[in-house]
Amino acid sequence: MGREPRATYGWKADPRRSRLRPGPGNIMMRLAAFVAFLGLASLAQQSPAFACQPRPHPDPSLSSEEVARREANRVAELQRSDWDAAQSIFIARAVDHGRVRLGRHLRVMRVTLIPLLQIKGTRSVSELVIRQSMGVCGPTPDFDAFANEGGGGYYVVYSNSGRPTADTIFSTRRIDRLVDAQTIRAWTEVQSRIDPVN
Repeated sequence: MGREPRATYGWKADPRRSRLRPGPGNIMMRLAAFVAFLGLASLAQQSPAFACQPRPHPDPSLSSEEVARREANRVAELQRSDWDAAQSIFIARAVDHGRVRLGRHLRVMRVTLIPLLQIKGTRSVSELVIRQSMGVCGPTPDFDAFANEGGGGYYVVYSNSGRPTADTIFSTRRIDRLVDAQTIRAWTEVQSRIDPVN
């Protein structure tokens, strides 16, 4: 009487057929991954730190002028924070917008950034291809450069590394949305050295 074929890499040989059928180890790994995914999805719904919530509506008791003032302050503070956090900031042109397949059905955004002018840190000379990934709340990150709207195709790009790569880019901002005085001043100084006023 022959010996039963032994299990190999989580799959067990089926002596009745010429193919492999899932072994107990493989099934348990898939089940554990599925349970972990459900747990993360549940956490995203219940925890304020993970919940996918839109920006809250402004207080209806505020005037439109006050709402606009607060929003402008919020944007300016965010841009100041990005300046402080970035080790490299440069102006880039976004080209070759497209989509890439992520999994069987999902398609996410992809864009190529061509550095043109360094305004903080060491000059970036090579183009970068950035793309979205799939997060709990959907495709992420939600960069301006993916939208391909306005600004003439030019963006301020922020990297948390002195040698930027696609993985170190944490923000791209449409150039016509730039309001931070420090970033604008640095940009102006660099531009004046390139194109001095006679």
